[in-house]
Amino acid sequence: MDVKMYGASVPVSDVAKSKAAPGLILTRIFAAIGKEQAAVPPSKAPGEVTMTKVKWGVLGCASFARRRTIPAMLESPSVELVGVASRAAEKAEAFRSEFNLRRAYASYDAMLADPQIQVIYNPLPNGLHAEWMIKAGRARKHTLCEKPFAASAS
Repeated sequence: MDVKMYGASVPVSDVAKSKAAPGLILTRIFAAIGKEQAAVPPSKAPGEVTMTKVKWGVLGCASFARRRTIPAMLESPSVELVGVASRAAEKAEAFRSEFNLRRAYASYDAMLADPQIQVIYNPLPNGLHAEWMIKAGRARKHTLCEKPFAASAS
């Protein structure tokens, strides 16, 4: 069975059975996304592939994002990490500066409104996952959410 993410298929066994660090698993997922998005322009030689980068935004300044996800995103040739959002402008700016990102958003809504962002990564506290994933969907963004998606089935 494969996990579908932004049009990419990643075998569940590659993720579930891996004993690799979470950042390495994320790097593999981001790379799979880029491979599925790759195109061969007519000006390129046969077999030479260029990869379209997917533009990501991070909702929140979570420790896991700082330690694992953002470093994995920055290593991936298929990811263009555009910016980070926070409820506190100073915190978003500190993350932006630390990772040399283009944008810091002073609110989650501001990031969702940015047409440059294609995909949202949500490392917010569990109680905020469902609310912000629904808002991201309504903003027509693809999403990657830390578990659990919601606190209950209702």
